[in-house]
Amino acid sequence: MLYFFEYVQVPPQVNLFLKSDQLCFFEKKLNSSVRLTKKVRVSLLNPYLLKIEFTIPTPKKIGVKRTFSTSLVHLTKIAKDLFGFCYAYSSQISLNGVGFKVGLQRSYHALFALGFSHDILCTVPVGVTMSVVTETKMICTSFSHQKLMDFVSKVRRYKTPGSYDNRGVLIHGKESFLKKKKNKIT
Repeated sequence: MLYFFEYVQVPPQVNLFLKSDQLCFFEKKLNSSVRLTKKVRVSLLNPYLLKIEFTIPTPKKIGVKRTFSTSLVHLTKIAKDLFGFCYAYSSQISLNGVGFKVGLQRSYHALFALGFSHDILCTVPVGVTMSVVTETKMICTSFSHQKLMDFVSKVRRYKTPGSYDNRGVLIHGKESFLKKKKNKIT
């Protein structure tokens, strides 16, 4: 049997408790949970320290990397969800182009004008909040990294940035490579 463990520090504003197969964490109005597999054992050493233990059967030559990597993925998912719950993930989206605008209708509908013959109405999923800073900039926040990235990539697919002029939906922190324009020889 392979056995390894990791300590995760819990911020003071978050409360944790264990159900049968779930690790639940909550704050004043927010709550979230992570489903635990049979190979994972979680224990609270004190209110601010979480011990996550993994046991893996002695691996045969086939599948050693797979069982080990799935355990590490589970560990990082727990740590990532806990971080997102405490500090909230955010992503800044900007629209680059002539006449590109975004507007918020109610709190769960976004209306994009991206140079098409029609406007695009997008529903903001539950768990993601969107605030419009200017007509061309918005900030999306969520406690779940997966939900946030799904929504941001959905918005980006409406108008991907061009390879020459970089017009479209741009995500702050994501690089876009521009091709060089060819010069005519006169």
